[in-house]
Amino acid sequence: MYSKRDLAIFSAGALASHTFSHIFMQFSHTLPIHVFSYTFTTHMNVVAIGLNALATVGMLYLAHCLKNR
Repeated sequence: MYSKRDLAIFSAGALASHTFSHIFMQFSHTLPIHVFSYTFTTHMNVVAIGLNALATVGMLYLAHCLKNR
C-alpha cells in the first residue's frame, strides 16, 4: 500500500503541474478568459500562481516531515 508520504509527494507533483500551467497561461498572453459569465483576469492568475506555489511547498514540507513507512 502507499504511505502518507508517497501521497504527499504525488500531490506536490500535481500541484506543481497546475502551477506551471498557470505560469504558461500568464506568458502566452491568453488572458483575460471569459467563461460563461465569469472573467479570469491577469491579476487573478498571479494570485492563483502564488497560492498554488505555496500549496506545493507546503505539500513538500509535509512529505519531508512524514516518515516513509
